[in-house]
Amino acid sequence: MVVEPAFRKFIVVVMGSSQSGITQFINWVSELAPQTLPDPNPSNTLKPLDYGRLTVDNANVIYLYGLSDESPPGAWSFLFDRDDYVGVISLLDSTRFDSFAIGKNLINNINHDIPYLMAANKQEYDNAWDLDAIRIALHIHTTIPILGCSTDTGSGIQDAIKKIVDMMLTPDDADDQSEDETIGDDISAD
Repeated sequence: MVVEPAFRKFIVVVMGSSQSGITQFINWVSELAPQTLPDPNPSNTLKPLDYGRLTVDNANVIYLYGLSDESPPGAWSFLFDRDDYVGVISLLDSTRFDSFAIGKNLINNINHDIPYLMAANKQEYDNAWDLDAIRIALHIHTTIPILGCSTDTGSGIQDAIKKIVDMMLTPDDADDQSEDETIGDDISAD
């Protein structure tokens, strides 16, 4: 008798300042054409939410949502009130110091039981802050991953998705998979 693996849905919320590259980040890995979701509360005047999907295999799907600092706190709280696996990527523009504080403030406003990491966009630019300098400037503990990426070239984006998915897996789930069968190893933008 063949036992089908349990279906797992992963929610990855990509948060950052406006112009940090959220839309492009999601578009690099999404199998869907660029999409935005309207605000669930029609009386609000919020910026629409970027949305994407990445099917890893028949048992694992990653849904990506982009959330900028233009949305009021709690506006998209429904993303975090779920039984699905939820993780956050705080996307920083590593050429703009003002985006660092916005990224950190967004992270500080989420429940810290939710796995999160920081991704520093535009690492290929000459004026980009290096990852260690960002960590020092924001007083980010060494246990919080900071990964470099580029929404211009796509480099590092899959690595950030793989890392946050691995962080979302509970120890019980991780024990059920061999090192060769982790979700992160199956992610590709093909």
